[in-house]
Amino acid sequence: YQIHHRVPKERDKFYYKSYTLSDTLAHPLELKSTSIKDANGTNRNSYFKVAQKGNIITVSATAAALKTKGFYDKDYFFNLKTTIKKGYDLESILNNNQVTFINKANVKVDSTVKDTNQVTTKLNAKKLTVIHYDKKDNAELKKETFVKFTGDTYNVSPLKNLKDKKGHHYVSFDGKSYKGTIADKDITLRLPYVIPKITVNADRVEIFTNTARKDSGLKTLITLSKKETDTNFADLSTLKYKISIKDVKQNKIVVSETKLYKDFK
Repeated sequence: YQIHHRVPKERDKFYYKSYTLSDTLAHPLELKSTSIKDANGTNRNSYFKVAQKGNIITVSATAAALKTKGFYDKDYFFNLKTTIKKGYDLESILNNNQVTFINKANVKVDSTVKDTNQVTTKLNAKKLTVIHYDKKDNAELKKETFVKFTGDTYNVSPLKNLKDKKGHHYVSFDGKSYKGTIADKDITLRLPYVIPKITVNADRVEIFTNTARKDSGLKTLITLSKKETDTNFADLSTLKYKISIKDVKQNKIVVSETKLYKDFK
């Protein structure tokens, strides 16, 4: 907010005893910084003291400034830079897709109070839509909608908890995350997902013939091959696979071994 007020030229015997500008900020706002300049752009912060109690901002001229000829016959521009309070839910005060802030200040010179013009600021809500979809059939997996405002930042990353009807986990197709700042338009982001597929085959089984013993059996060499599809962004660090040899006649697992897939050579 910028508040403009002119202090007229005064004879020294009519110099002010006090000069205070008061402004009550809308509840969602908080003061970030202040600066005071004259019509020439000269910094005049030294003429004033800024105080704050809750959302009430007061800017008072110092006793020394009030006794100075240079204080008078000037236009002052009080610049109050505000921001939305951290964590404040602007959605709770949305009306017709807008948040409205009304601001009105007053200037008190000695015992005389005068109000400034009322200023209405309207903040238009923007919609950030995130669509998570299956890359193969374009089916929508999940849709998220967020209310944002101009200047808000966003950071959208692929989800890790999406599953198909059979319980298979989806992973991001391209691993992309999206960051940016909301401008004056709604934004729609589309994030593609796939279900990774891994196939492990036993290409060859060699059993070395020898006299078998109960405590060792026959040496067996199994040659495996693997095929991966859509695994670029899948976390395979804890994935395991199991190799078992079964005696079909006895319907019995003869030997079984579980290994980490990441160690597959």
